[in-house]
This record gives sequence, structure tokens and C-alpha cells, in this order.
Amino acid sequence: IPWNREKSWEGFAAFLAFGTVAAGFLVWWVSLRRDVADLSILTSMLYALAAAAAAGLVETLPGRYVDDNITVPAVAAFVLYVVTVGFGMDDPTLSLFVALALNFVLGFAAYRSGAVDTSGLVAGLAIGTAVAVTLGLPGFLLLALMFVLGSGATRWGYARKKRDGIAQESGGRRGWLHAGANCVVPASCAVLAACYADTFTADVMKLAFAAALATAAMDTVSSELGPLYGRVTVLPPTFRRVKPGTDGAVSLEGTLLGLAGAAVVAAAAVALGLVHLTSSWLLLVGAFAGTTVESLLGAAGLGRMRLGGMFLNVVCTAVGAIVATVIGGLF
Repeated sequence: IPWNREKSWEGFAAFLAFGTVAAGFLVWWVSLRRDVADLSILTSMLYALAAAAAAGLVETLPGRYVDDNITVPAVAAFVLYVVTVGFGMDDPTLSLFVALALNFVLGFAAYRSGAVDTSGLVAGLAIGTAVAVTLGLPGFLLLALMFVLGSGATRWGYARKKRDGIAQESGGRRGWLHAGANCVVPASCAVLAACYADTFTADVMKLAFAAALATAAMDTVSSELGPLYGRVTVLPPTFRRVKPGTDGAVSLEGTLLGLAGAAVVAAAAVALGLVHLTSSWLLLVGAFAGTTVESLLGAAGLGRMRLGGMFLNVVCTAVGAIVATVIGGLF
């Protein structure tokens, strides 16, 4: 398999075949024993095929940083839950395959444009499908907007950033670790919003979802464009002047550009009906808080640790989502 030479297409085919049959019979049997759904054996096999395909792709990802004994069954369980509950549409099968189609189009375009590598394509397909199934077209479009903003900022002035040694590695292509680090929090919020559909909790989780994406947009735009346009770059909390591109460093220009990116996401969230207009300012507050915390942690040296940058991205989006929802609750 191109993105992992230790795996083969024959192994993936075996995973798909045996996983589908085993899980299909088990889903059908559980539905009979527990009376949780009126599923035929054919429908059970179809659901199991979707779960096996998703879990099989996750199993092919390079495993240096994750344990596939955890990720594979977790992904299979999540996909089975999504397709059997059927968020977003009356027909859960249609919901899943429409989401897959939308994300395949976006993912293929991103791959061909050089924005993601093969592992990033696979991870993005899984994350985007989860968001599209749980929050429908509005959630998918907001996620796509954040991705386009981030990819555009990465490509902007790439030659100069490469010359200065601060450009994204691999020619700007982002892999599955980048996708997961930026999207695990918003994807989790999307799933929780669907689990508590038509309740106050769902509205809170939609706000958290949008805030996490706005934070990710601000983080990427400011870190990619700040070194290009920042006149004075400082390191919090001492505000000592440092070289552009230093871990945790910020500039006024980069911060303003990042806030502009977050504002675009906030405006789109309102237009798509995910967030009320009166709550849109919370997304900017959350984005600023998340990126500030990330800068402080980066300045403390956490970004230089193994996988430190990915950890900081997760923390950044989580802080953005939490701050937006907590302040929203207070007001």
C-alpha cells in the first residue's frame, strides 16, 4: 500500500472480507436478541461493510504513534453506530454514502492540488464523513472552509518560507497526523451534537464545533502568514523579540490575520445555521484564547517534544471550544 509499505492490498481485502462477514452476522444477531433494530441480514452486512472499510483503512496507517488495537475497533464501533442510528437523513445508508461521496470529491481535489498526502487523504475522508453524517451539509461545508483557508495560508508565500526554513515540510502536504490534530476536537463535538439531537446540549456542541474550527483556522493562518508579514515577532509571556518562525512566537500582524480567518469561519457558521448571530463573537474569543494558550505552551518548549506540535494543535482547538461554550453559558 503506497502510504505504508508494511501493508498490502491483499491484507486489506482479507480484512474487508472477514470483517464484513463476522461483524455483519454479529450485528444481525444482536439486533434480534436485543430488539434494537429491525435489520435484515443483507442490511447488517451492508453496515458491516462500511465499518470494515473504514477500520481497514485506519489499520493501514503507519502505526508508530498509535495502537491499532485501539483505533481499529474504535473506528469500527463509531461507523456502526453512525450508520445504524442514521444521523442526518431518514435513510442511514443514503446518509453515509452521500457523505462519502462529498468527502471523496474534496479529498481527491486536495490530494491532486498537493494539499494532503495519501495518509492525509484517508484521514480526511474518515473525519469529513463523520462530520457530514452527523451535522449534515452545514457541518461539512464549515469543515471544508477551514481546510481551504488553512491550505491557502500554507501555500501562500511558500517559496519564501522555504528559503527561511519555516515552511511546512513535504512541500506543504499534510498527513494524517495533521488532520487528526486539527480535527479530532471538532469531529468529537459533531458526534456529540448528533447524539443529543433536538436538545440544548446539541446547540452547545454545535457552538463548540464551530469554535474549534475557528480556532484551527486562526492557528493555521496566523502561524503561516505571521512570519511573512509580521514586523515585530515576540515570544510570550516575556515579549522578547525573536526570529519569525520560533515556536510560540507571535506578531500583531499575524494575530490580526488569524482573527480574520476565524471571523470568516464564524460568519460562515452563522450563514449555515450552526451558530446564532448573537453568539458568533464567542468563536473569536475562543479562537484567541486557544491560540494564546498554544503560544504559551510552545514558548515553554512543548512544541519541540516528540509529536509536541500535534499535541499543541489538539490543546489549541479544545481550549477554543471550551472557552466559547463556557463564556456562552455565563452570558
